[in-house]
Parts: sequence; structure tokens; C-alpha cells
Amino acid sequence: MMTLFSLYFATRFCLEEQIKLISTTLFIGAILSIFVAVIFPNFGRHIEGDLIGAWKGIYWQKNILGSMMVLSSITFYTLPKQTSSFYRYLGLSIALGLILFSTSKTSLVLYFISMSIMIFYQKFRWRGKISVVLVDIGILVFGCVLLLVSTFWVELLTELGKDPTLTGRTPLWNVMLNRLMDRPLFGYGIGGFWAPGSQYAIEAGKAVGTGWIAPSGHNGYMDILVDLGLVGFSLFLIIYCITFIKAFRIAYSSNKKEDLWYLTYITFLALNSLTETFFLRPGIHWMLFITVAFSVNKKIREY
Repeated sequence: MMTLFSLYFATRFCLEEQIKLISTTLFIGAILSIFVAVIFPNFGRHIEGDLIGAWKGIYWQKNILGSMMVLSSITFYTLPKQTSSFYRYLGLSIALGLILFSTSKTSLVLYFISMSIMIFYQKFRWRGKISVVLVDIGILVFGCVLLLVSTFWVELLTELGKDPTLTGRTPLWNVMLNRLMDRPLFGYGIGGFWAPGSQYAIEAGKAVGTGWIAPSGHNGYMDILVDLGLVGFSLFLIIYCITFIKAFRIAYSSNKKEDLWYLTYITFLALNSLTETFFLRPGIHWMLFITVAFSVNKKIREY
């Protein structure tokens, strides 16, 4: 159903309409998050544990709120030029404010990386120099490395109040890699590794040391590996790379601000999936990726 809706969304609406609908949806989510966090703090904020006081709004966890607001930021930034400047800057300001209130350090780092990448794309994409094109292709890799370094660097983590195991993620990943060796080609099926009562999920929980059983590996790439194995992961990389190349062509074929959205979004998704699982999971992130994969083909045919 999610894939069918993505197909409908990609074919029914043009790029400008898609961006406007997405920005409106995220803006409503931001306003409702503020309302719930202020009026109903027991629902809109974390009220226990290490996360106490952090805003989560209408979402189930502070990192999800932060991720949605980073997505909101890049969407408002790429709104068509005819959009009201007041609306654009209001959306950007509210998104940044909610990222700060969520106290999600990963989302804050991702916000600055994403905004820097968009500014670079916008400033240099029309120069026509091969060196700039090569630099743009390397931005995705650079952004991923920068986010990992920013998140894992012990001294920085200490300053941000995190532990050097990325809140228990690395023990999860070690268990996943070890178990992947048992089924390297096709994995455990979508969601199979983390299914309720799964012995692998219990083993991963014990590795963290808290007895908590995670619903995912908190890394989109690792979860694809255990879900679909090396075969499925390779197919995903092919699809992603083809989509990235087509989105790159679209961004470089015009000087419209909105034509940056496809390229910026899949770059954001690649970065965000380093610490959260959005690939092959129900939700707006994966739905938008499928929409982009469908849409870039239609957009290229227009040129």
C-alpha cells in the first residue's frame, strides 16, 4: 500500500506540488508538536529516564521529532521562489527551534550538514566545471563520513553528553554483523531479525547490557543487510545509485531552487539512515524515497 501510494503521489503531482504538499504536512506536524508539548507536556515531552524534558511533540520519540524537522527544513528551503518569504522563513525557524527543544544532538548535526550541502549545491551547480561536478558527487560520501565522525568521536560525544558507543548502537551492530555471517545471501527477511520474541533481538539486547530489546538496529544499512542479505543490499544500492544519478542530472539541468529537492532529499536520507532505520520501514521517509525513485524518471523526460 505504501508503494502504491508513492506511485500515485509521484504520478499525480508535479515536483512543485509535491514540495508544497510535503511542506504543508510537516508544518502542520510542527504546529501540533508545539501545541502538544506546551498544553499536554505529559504527552508531548519525555517524562522519565535520561530523556526527561526533551520534546517529542506528536511523535513517539525525540529523535523522530528531530529527524522530521530536519526534513521540514530542507523542504522549506527548496520551496519554489514564488512562495511567500514569510512562510518559508517561518517554517525554517520553527523546524530549527523544535530540533533544539528535542535535544537530539544527531538531528542538530544532521541539520547543519544538510543545510551546508544545499547551499553548496545551489551555489556551484551551474558553473559547468567538471571539478565542481566531481566534488558534488563526493558530497554524499563526505557527508556520511562527517556525520559518523561527529557522532562517534569520543571527545565530541563527551561534550554533547553522549557515550562513545552511540547510546548502545555499536553492540547492536556487532551482533547483527556476527549473525549476518549465518545467512549472508538473503538475510532473515524484512523485520525477521527484530520480530517479537526473536532470539537474535534478545541476544542484541543482552549485548547492550540493559535487557532492553531494540525494535531495529538503528542503522538503515545494517537492517537491510540482516533483512535481505548481501543480495538484497546490492539491489538496494543499485536502485539508490540510479536514483541519485538521475536526481543529480535534474539538479544540474536548471536553475530552479525546487529542482534541488530530489538530490537533497536522498542525500539527507542516506545521512539520516546512519543512526536510524528508515529503509524498508513504513513511514514518510521510505515513502518519499520511493516517490523520488518514481518521480525522477518522469522529471527527466520533461527536459
